[in-house]
Amino acid sequence: MTGSMTDSGLADLPGLRGMAAGFDPSELSAREVAEFVMELRRFTNALEALWVRSIDRLDRSRWWQADGFLSVQAWLRFRCGVSRSAGSAVLRASRELAVFPELTAVFREGDVSFSHVHAVTSAVTPQRREAAIKSHGMFTFAARGTDPATLGRVVRYWAQASDPDGADRDRDRAHRARGLILSSSVEGKVFLDAQFDAEGGETVTAALDAAMGGAPVAGDDRSKAQRRADALIEIARHYLGQADLSQVHGQGVEPIGLNPPRPYCRAL
Repeated sequence: MTGSMTDSGLADLPGLRGMAAGFDPSELSAREVAEFVMELRRFTNALEALWVRSIDRLDRSRWWQADGFLSVQAWLRFRCGVSRSAGSAVLRASRELAVFPELTAVFREGDVSFSHVHAVTSAVTPQRREAAIKSHGMFTFAARGTDPATLGRVVRYWAQASDPDGADRDRDRAHRARGLILSSSVEGKVFLDAQFDAEGGETVTAALDAAMGGAPVAGDDRSKAQRRADALIEIARHYLGQADLSQVHGQGVEPIGLNPPRPYCRAL
């Protein structure tokens, strides 16, 4: 397989993987690593564009069917470890990008990410396709100058203007799909699996960002995920400290003893 890819003029992908695995960014100066990160992001975006085009070719070839699968999403899940939702997103993008030649071009150059592309293509419906074609220049301009979340808001405003009824249905569908599942392990660990609509997600994100208090202070070696988890705990502590918890589900309860804040946790 590698030989045929090389013969067709494409890079030796296993070789590139090996180079990436063996490269140590700590050998770079601060300026070099900043430039490297920016160029690496563009390279990753270009690879994602190639991934989308390749999946489009795979879908059209129907090789997944010859390989014993009922859908390309199922093939991607089993052969590549891609979740069904992620597979559906990239497949939809591969089919809808034809409507956006300018966005496709900057995606292939690495100037925008798949998250940008998904923000646009996920909003295209048969009712909006003609309006989307007319607006593709605006989408490209916004994608190059904003992050995916901001672009998503731009696209939602566009959808509301071009297809009000459909936009209302999209919001209702997203709102009904919201949920938060709590589960625990025998060791007492607690796991959260949550999904919010756009407005709810922005509210939760803003609250977590506020509780995190901006950039970490000196000596705070927690990861961003750890800081976010501690922020959620602090929000819960704040609520428990303010709420009247004498009654829960109509039953009297004993006061809950709150632990003191941990180091670096910002008081609310």
